[in-house]
Amino acid sequence: MKKYNSLIISGFAGLLFACALHLSAQPNASQLNINNIDARINSHGGLFWDLTGNKGFEVPAGSGRHSIYASTLWIGGFDPSGQLTLSGETYGVSGPDFMAGPICDPAHYQSNAVLWDRVWRITRNEIDLHRANYGQPGYVAPADLLSWPGNGDVSKGEAAILAPFRDVNGDGIYQPMSGDYPIIRGDLAIYSIFNDAAVANPGTGGQPLSVEVHQMAYAFDCNDPAEANTIYLNYRLINRSATNYTDTYLGMWTDFDVGGPQDDYVGCDVGRGAYFAYNGDDFDENSTGSLGYLDYPPVQGVMVLGGPMRDMDGTDNSVATSEPGSVNGIGYGDGITDNERLGMSNFMYYTNAPLFDPSTAADFYNYLRSIWPNGQLLTHGDNGSLGSNLPTQYAFPGNSNPDGHGHFGIVQPAWTMGGEGLLGNDVRGLGSCGPFTFEAGSEEEFDLAFVYARDPQQTGALAALPLFESYLDDVKANYAMRQSACGTALATSIIAVEPTLAGVEVFPNPSRGWVTVDRSESPSPLQYELVDATGRTVKQGTVSGTSQQLDFSQFSAGWYLIRFQTEESFQSMPLLLQP
Repeated sequence: MKKYNSLIISGFAGLLFACALHLSAQPNASQLNINNIDARINSHGGLFWDLTGNKGFEVPAGSGRHSIYASTLWIGGFDPSGQLTLSGETYGVSGPDFMAGPICDPAHYQSNAVLWDRVWRITRNEIDLHRANYGQPGYVAPADLLSWPGNGDVSKGEAAILAPFRDVNGDGIYQPMSGDYPIIRGDLAIYSIFNDAAVANPGTGGQPLSVEVHQMAYAFDCNDPAEANTIYLNYRLINRSATNYTDTYLGMWTDFDVGGPQDDYVGCDVGRGAYFAYNGDDFDENSTGSLGYLDYPPVQGVMVLGGPMRDMDGTDNSVATSEPGSVNGIGYGDGITDNERLGMSNFMYYTNAPLFDPSTAADFYNYLRSIWPNGQLLTHGDNGSLGSNLPTQYAFPGNSNPDGHGHFGIVQPAWTMGGEGLLGNDVRGLGSCGPFTFEAGSEEEFDLAFVYARDPQQTGALAALPLFESYLDDVKANYAMRQSACGTALATSIIAVEPTLAGVEVFPNPSRGWVTVDRSESPSPLQYELVDATGRTVKQGTVSGTSQQLDFSQFSAGWYLIRFQTEESFQSMPLLLQP
């Protein structure tokens, strides 16, 4: 089912923020730095570097070593006339495709640029303290919590609802000093909003889609090894146009610099939905001003935790070699109709030379579909253009694709850069999801984990790969449970507001799927909504009479919020679903 821009946690006016065009050469940013990774998060979507050449993905934090140079979001599809629409960038040399702020009336993009060139940095502890103390004399709320962009300025053409927040009294207005608070993921989150409608996409030359992007980068303060070496990105992409885009692909582009950047290899793990980079030999030396990891080279990867929704077709689609993104997607073959989220359907790469950066919108779109800029399909073997004649969607999968996903179910030998004798280089990777239809007014999500692994006891270029794979498994399992490895709920949204509706009980809680709703009296029908940890309503209905059973067994284990409402009052309470 498509997700549309309606949240029960949001309203429609409040702190008013003018939309803006990001004009400065260096965007405002903040550091995501509560675990072993210290990552720069920019205001307009260009991740990690500062647009002047300085790297911003340091790991281990404080070491002066870096494993990623830059990373950005790409999206492209076709309008009804067959026109390619695409937004994405690499280094913004020709100008960025994305600009800070939400979509608004064109007259306001330029004048309000400064107001939206910013990020909001919020911790879970700050929210907990705010909830406990907002009504106490002398309490001073954090500035970013006070200015959280929950509401837009509708007089300037902004959407009424922007950043997610817990609306305690249900009035639709973000009022932190009345008890409202931001909904974030993780223990530290950095939030920003940007769009592709403010400029004519000089980075790619593509036609903009009028997409508004809400980016939340987050991490957990957790001493679990996998969690301590992972940061997360959640994107909400809203199609603010009146156009349905078909054959749409959504991807994350990454310029890896694993220590010394001139001798890196890339690969992908098809089953896990991840792509990664590693050193091309057993010793990672310093080079081009970058500190190497020396005798213990790491693996740095990006995993697609959940992509956009697969187009509805009235069936429960199963994992199949002919089904793009099914092998590593969500909801395939689970007995539920039209709940499938695409996984990583393609992995493409290129290097400084001889395979170059994309220069046109068509180049960007081709890369999203595992096609070289000259129109040649990626093929299995050698460097992906000189090997076999078998087209494939996944470059350098090693032995992670035993069933032939991405190439018609035809099983092929293991394929790696090292196994082909290719020279290590300064490499870029692109993991993408598609195709899907991006409907007018709809919202899609894109969830990613940036995972780093280094084994200080084992030498060799791929010594860290087994550890990296175990981290991927741990991160994906915890994401499915909507919690961290330390048991922290994924998002603050599972915290219940104070009840005002008397006489309603829900049991058992925790539950394995079926719950009973008991009411001391039943003067009128009781509406309910089940909300997952991201704030999305996943089920709704009506309770009639004094007792009724509800079936939530189709939903994944984790924390939810169940909200009841009559015409006069409401009540919300947390509900834990167990496997």
